[in-house]
Amino acid sequence: MIQYEALGGNSETTYLFEPGARWQYGFSTDWIGRIIEKVSGQTLEQFFQHSVTGPLGMADTSFSIPAMKFDRMSSRFARQAEGSIREIPRKLPGPPKALSGGGGLYGTAPDFVRFMQMILRKGDRLLKAPTIDLMSANQIGDLNAGKLKSVRPDVASDTDLHPGFNDKFGLGFLLNLVDVDGGRSAGSMAWAGIDNTYFWIDPRRELCAAIMMQFLPFCDQEAVGLLTDFERAIYQNT
Repeated sequence: MIQYEALGGNSETTYLFEPGARWQYGFSTDWIGRIIEKVSGQTLEQFFQHSVTGPLGMADTSFSIPAMKFDRMSSRFARQAEGSIREIPRKLPGPPKALSGGGGLYGTAPDFVRFMQMILRKGDRLLKAPTIDLMSANQIGDLNAGKLKSVRPDVASDTDLHPGFNDKFGLGFLLNLVDVDGGRSAGSMAWAGIDNTYFWIDPRRELCAAIMMQFLPFCDQEAVGLLTDFERAIYQNT
């Protein structure tokens, strides 16, 4: 095991395995957020507004929701043991206790589409094309990604984002190496959020798509089924 000192603090965090030994969903993007704050001298909110969401016109994306926008906030839901889906009481979130590089932003589907379109345009005004090439290239060699065993079935089911195939990982994106029957092309970039929010970016077909369902557990069987139907419907009409 390797131990390293937390950025800006005295606590210690432990690696589960040597870097490069396997792929595992974890806190790497959270650490990237801390590094961005250290290098830029800004909070993540300030950095995103100045360098990402502002230039892209993502006016509804932030770590906080102002009271004036609360009526636009979607409810979240959770599947119950007997199979029904129940609403989680909705309330205005308070100020975030921490700004994480790995999650915590509130936003809208149209805002997120603007971000995906930036990737499709090879970085547009934000990133250089070679950077997008690195993000969309396999960065884990012979390892496979996208398969996770649940330890909290009420929060996330066992996950296999591309059953029957061995996917790779770039810099922030899951990559499928082969065409999906009736769906996305080989080389597409994808990821997902805990509340059954899914997206993919298909450079070959020059399209991107997102579906945001807002209920737990992640990778719910019916949610994955709807994602599949959604994807096939898009490609049948393009």
